[in-house]
Amino acid sequence: MSQGEQLLYVVSAKQQMSWAEFKSAADTLLLGESTGTVDWPYVRHRILRIIDCLGHCDFTFGDHGGTIYAAPPSLIRLPTGSKAVAILAGSRSPESFEKLVRRQEKHSSLIVDREDQKGRFGCTIPSRISVTGPTETEIARFAEEVSLPFEGTPPAWKFVHCGADLDSYLNGVIWTEGPELNWRRKDFDPEYCRFRDDSTTTELLRLSRYSDPIRNISRFRLWKHNSWASVDPDWGRYAVLREHGFDVLFYDRKHHIMLIPSTAPLPRLLERALGLCSGLAPLFLTSGKQSSTKRTYDAFKVVPQSIAELICERVGQELAYCDLEGSFSVSMWRE
Repeated sequence: MSQGEQLLYVVSAKQQMSWAEFKSAADTLLLGESTGTVDWPYVRHRILRIIDCLGHCDFTFGDHGGTIYAAPPSLIRLPTGSKAVAILAGSRSPESFEKLVRRQEKHSSLIVDREDQKGRFGCTIPSRISVTGPTETEIARFAEEVSLPFEGTPPAWKFVHCGADLDSYLNGVIWTEGPELNWRRKDFDPEYCRFRDDSTTTELLRLSRYSDPIRNISRFRLWKHNSWASVDPDWGRYAVLREHGFDVLFYDRKHHIMLIPSTAPLPRLLERALGLCSGLAPLFLTSGKQSSTKRTYDAFKVVPQSIAELICERVGQELAYCDLEGSFSVSMWRE
């Protein structure tokens, strides 16, 4: 049983747990080279986001800390072309896979499979459990027998069609005129696509991350001239990227891989749309050999081009096409 499976079992058993409880469980179960290192807090939070984008849980963070919620188990239809494929998302027990295999014996046209996640964080992410059949009707009948919700429309399509876009998000924020905070601050640099030491003022949008000296948490403000608005940093980053004219999303049409900068993750429902295209955790890729040009990306597999293009529209980006074997040569990329 992988460490990722064990972590999901803990979340499933608790159903609702605090961020402190999740950190304790992760620190206990995910023993490895990263545990206890300087970047472990980042890795731990990244693992939570991957589990979230694969539909296993949801989480919120606020002034009083974070809360993780286990999602109910369900079979999620993937946006595949020929055969119908569904993945098991949400809560799991140690018997979940065996239960599906036993019921599958009555359905010779279906294949129930389990695939370990790959990449740098593979062992920390629950395996991909899938049900493949000739039609979605067969899978729907199977889902009813095992008492799991299932619908024919892939949720990935719903998330990109029905979710918010950048303009609607910005129209909903509340702007307040006021002075700059005197807290420790870093600004999001759209050229380097990361937060850096505070920069000079600009007439364009500025996203600042402040360290709250009382609660020891980060707060994010989007600045426009002398007015600011509290924002979700995922949306805030893409507001700044659009304002400054930087396009940072790539798509490989041959391999159907979409690349998202690790330092500028998508808003979570759009990130979940990518995760539910395949049920596979994104790979962690690095481009460039010099520290000044090095970029890290989350590489999501089996993403239809139409979904990639719709996601770009949602966050105000122009999709850039690349070839991971050509213009982005293999030697430039590594997991």
